Amino acid sequence: NEHLIIFPNPNTGSFTAEINLQTKEKVVLKVYNSRGQLFRRFVFEAGETKKEIDTTKWSKGTYHCILEQNSKKLTWKKIVVE
Repeated sequence: NEHLIIFPNPNTGSFTAEINLQTKEKVVLKVYNSRGQLFRRFVFEAGETKKEIDTTKWSKGTYHCILEQNSKKLTWKKIVVE
């Protein structure tokens, strides 16, 4: 079961992050840059399942997305911005 789906990947300006969780609590998507520094943080409120994320101002490269709930890591994905 995929908790986090990211498409398109690689992307050239935006991507969709979709979460597949049965939860009544918020979930946080943390994006880290290639140096392992926290770069962006997106909060999915209870019941929210999709976010369009604009990457036009991001540097090209690889980022790591970690999906967390109550500070517990649920899953991670690598994304590429071209």
